[in-house]
Amino acid sequence: MTVGRIQRRGKKNILHNNQAFVAFLLLSAHLSVYGQHTFTDAREGSEYEIVEIADYHWFKENIRYKTPTSWCSENPNSEACQYGNYYYPTDLVNICPEGWRVPTWLEYRAAIKEIERYYGLSDSVKYVTNQQNLYKDLLLDSEWIVNLSLMDDSTFLDMAATGWVEGNKWKPSEYTTVWIIHDVSNTPQPHVHIQPNEIIMHSHGHHVLDKPKNMRRFAVRCICDADQDGRNGK
Repeated sequence: MTVGRIQRRGKKNILHNNQAFVAFLLLSAHLSVYGQHTFTDAREGSEYEIVEIADYHWFKENIRYKTPTSWCSENPNSEACQYGNYYYPTDLVNICPEGWRVPTWLEYRAAIKEIERYYGLSDSVKYVTNQQNLYKDLLLDSEWIVNLSLMDDSTFLDMAATGWVEGNKWKPSEYTTVWIIHDVSNTPQPHVHIQPNEIIMHSHGHHVLDKPKNMRRFAVRCICDADQDGRNGK
């Protein structure tokens, strides 16, 4: 059971002529595949736009829920809070509403593949996988996706240039970074850099383990299975 509710967001269309009618049919077909709804988080009453991509419902906005250690709890007047909130990895277990969760990289990748197909970019998007040698000889997978971005795309995830928080400072940037839940291990916590022309998934532990004053807080999106929530409207 999800704490909150999903509502369909409708659009009124005035049909002046056949051209408008065709446009209406195309819009209806689009929304039937990539239906957009709203979800209300009962914990704080915050409303979020929701979009269905590749069998999942995605928050189309960064979550704003305030935990005791989130940036916008400590700095409610920060300009950064217009883009959502920023969290330490320790918040990830319970940050999303009941029935929702922080995505894995495989779930982000499934959404990226769907977006790639939608825009007909299969021939230009490149995937490069690698392994990074982190502290204590720990190897974790990393991946670069080139010639695709999720930023400023109002049809899907509509990522904005949020930057991140490092220590006690917001670091504005031309890109955004979001936490993910690792498919294998949560230590060190992996994340995704979403840049104007590429997407990078990797992990690095130095700023968390060696320099606590530089611990970073990133944004979070939430997802749930589409058949779990979308069909019954709860």
